[in-house]
Amino acid sequence: MKRGQSLIEIIVAFGMTALFIPALITGLVASRQARPQTESRQHATLLANQALEAVRTIREKSWPDFAVDGTFYPQVSGTTWSLVSGPPPSVDGFITSVEIAPVHRDASSGEIVSVDGVNDPSTKLVTVTVSWTYPLSGSVSFPQYFTRYMDNMDFVETTKAQFDSVLAVRNSVATTDVSGGEVVLSGGGHGDWCQPTLTQWGFNLSHNANGTAIYAIEGKAFVGSGLSNNSDTYDVLISNSYPPTVTSPGLLITGQKKVNGIYGDQSYAYLATDSNQKQGVITDLNSHQEIGWLDTGSGSIKGRGIVVNGNYVYLSATNNKIYIYDLSASKTGSHNSTANISLTGTATKLVLVGNRLFAALDSTSNQLAIIPITGGGSSLGSPEYVSVFGQAGKDVFVNTSGTRVYLAAGSSATQNELFIIDIDPASPTYKQTRASQDTEGMNPTGVAAVTNNKVIIVGEGGYEYQVYNYNGSTNTFSSCTGGAGLLNLDAGIRGIATVIAPSGAFSYILTGDGASEFKIIEGGPSGMTATSGTFTSAPFPGSAPAPFPIAFNRLQWHYVQPPGITTVKLWVSGAEPVAGSCNHPNYTFVGPDGTPNTYFTGDGAIPLFQDGIGYSNPAQCFKYRVELTSTDPNTSPEFDDITVSYSP
Repeated sequence: MKRGQSLIEIIVAFGMTALFIPALITGLVASRQARPQTESRQHATLLANQALEAVRTIREKSWPDFAVDGTFYPQVSGTTWSLVSGPPPSVDGFITSVEIAPVHRDASSGEIVSVDGVNDPSTKLVTVTVSWTYPLSGSVSFPQYFTRYMDNMDFVETTKAQFDSVLAVRNSVATTDVSGGEVVLSGGGHGDWCQPTLTQWGFNLSHNANGTAIYAIEGKAFVGSGLSNNSDTYDVLISNSYPPTVTSPGLLITGQKKVNGIYGDQSYAYLATDSNQKQGVITDLNSHQEIGWLDTGSGSIKGRGIVVNGNYVYLSATNNKIYIYDLSASKTGSHNSTANISLTGTATKLVLVGNRLFAALDSTSNQLAIIPITGGGSSLGSPEYVSVFGQAGKDVFVNTSGTRVYLAAGSSATQNELFIIDIDPASPTYKQTRASQDTEGMNPTGVAAVTNNKVIIVGEGGYEYQVYNYNGSTNTFSSCTGGAGLLNLDAGIRGIATVIAPSGAFSYILTGDGASEFKIIEGGPSGMTATSGTFTSAPFPGSAPAPFPIAFNRLQWHYVQPPGITTVKLWVSGAEPVAGSCNHPNYTFVGPDGTPNTYFTGDGAIPLFQDGIGYSNPAQCFKYRVELTSTDPNTSPEFDDITVSYSP
C-alpha cells in the first residue's frame, strides 16, 4: 500500500513539473527582455520630445514652411532643424516620423471637430511617432496642436473715415457717425435728420386757422384746423422735385367745422370733425366739395380720429367708441354706422397696419389699444390694452411691419413722454415698453419714426421739435451727435407727418405761426430709401498687396438688426493681386461653406476656411461685403465694425 502511494506521488510531481517549467522559462526570458524594452521606450520618448521641439523651432521660423500637410522626419540642417519628406530613416534602431494634418473647426462655434468643419489655416495637428524593433517591436505617439500664435494680428474697420475710403464701394447705403461710425441703408437725400432747419417751403392757412390735424402721402398733404370754428381745411400739393414746390388747389371744407383727425388718398379726404350729425366728412378731391357724411347718431359727441380700410371707415368719438361705416355702395350722402366698439378712453389717433387697428387713448391707465380687424374689415374684435408709465396718449405711429409702436404721451415732471412698444405677437416682450425718453419740458402733440432709425417727437414748450436715435439692439434712445436734433419754434408744433419720396425725405409740421402754419423740414439721408444695399470694403492691406500671402484666421463683427424686418449678411473674399494691385482682382465673395451660396451671421468669433470656389486663403488681398435689407422704410439695420485676425 505504501509502495503504491509513493508511485502516485511521483507521478503527480512529474505532472506539476511539466506544467511549471515552461512558465518559469518564459518568465525568465521576459524578465531578461523587460529592462531593454523599457529602456527603448524611454529613449523613444526622448526622441519624440526632441522632434516636437524641432517642430516648434521650424514653426517659429516660418509658418508657411512648416504648415505643409504630409509625413516628414526631422533633420539637422546646418545650425537649425528642418523637416524632410519621404520615408524616415532608422537611426540606431529608432525611426522618427512627423505627421502634419489639417484642423477643422465648427463654422459657428469655432470648436475643433473631426469632420464636417471648415479648415483652420492657422492651426495644424502634429503627431510625432517613434518606433523600434529591438528587443520587441514598439512605438510611442504624441499628438499636439500647433498654431500661428506668434504672428497673429488684427485688422479693424470701425470708423466713418474707414467706411468712407475711396476704394470702398457703397450701393444704396450711407455712412453715419452716430456712435463712432456705422453703415446704414440710404437712397441719397439732401438733408440731415439730426440737423433740422426750417426751409423756405411752406404754406399759409387763411384766417389764422391754426392747423391741428395732418396726414400726408407722396405728393400731397391734408391739413385740418381745429382750434376755432373759423377754420379751413386744405388739400396741399407738394411736388416730387427738388426743391419741392407747395401749392393748394382748394379748400376741403370751410368754416364752422373743427377738424380733429384727417386721412386721405389720391381721390378723397376723410375728416373727423366736431359737427353735429357730421362727425365724419368725405370730400371729393377733384371738386373739393363735401359729398358724404358720417353720423354717430348723437349730436352731443365729437369726432376725434379717422382711418380708412378699403370700403370701411373707422371713426373714433369723444364717447370712447369707434364706429364702423360701410361705403361699399357709395361714398355720397349720409351714412350711419354699421357697428361700433367701446374703449376705456377716447381714441385721439387711429392707425391701421395689416389686420390691426392701433389707437392712442386719452387715458392715464391705458394709453394704447390694439384692436383686431375681423369680418374682412366690417367688424372689430376685442381690444388689447397697453399701459405705459406716463400720461394720456396723444399720438401714435406704427412701423410698416406692425412690430413697433411709437407713442407720444402728455407732459409730466416725473414721467417720460416718448415710448417704443413691442407689438409683435410672436415676441416674448409683446406689449412691453422697449424704450422711453423724457422730452425735457415739451408737451408732445405728435410722433413719427423716419429713416435711419430716427424718431421725431413734436409739441409745445421747450424744444418743440426733437430728434432721437433709436438703437433696436439695446432698446435705448440717444441724442444726435453733438447734441443736435433739437429745434425751437416758439409758436409751437401741433402735428407732424412724414413722407419718403424720390426727391428726398421730409417731415411736414403744423405750427402756430400765423404767417405760415404749414412748414417743411428736410430729412435724410433718405431719398426713396432703399430696401436693400451693399457695402464692399476697400482691399486689405490696401491697393498695394502684401509682400507674400497671409492667412486670414478669424473674423468678428458687430451690427444692429431689428428682428423680423431687417437682415444683415456678410461675405469675404481673398485673392491674388493683378498687375501688382489689390484693386484689380475679380473678387469672389463667399460664406461659411466656401461658396457664394451661404453667408455669415452672428457676431461671435468665426473661423475662416482655407480655400473656396474662386476664393483664396492665404492670399495677398482681402475684402468683405455686407448686405443690409429692410421691409420697413423707417427702419434700417446697422453695420458697426469688423475685426479680421490674420497672420503673415
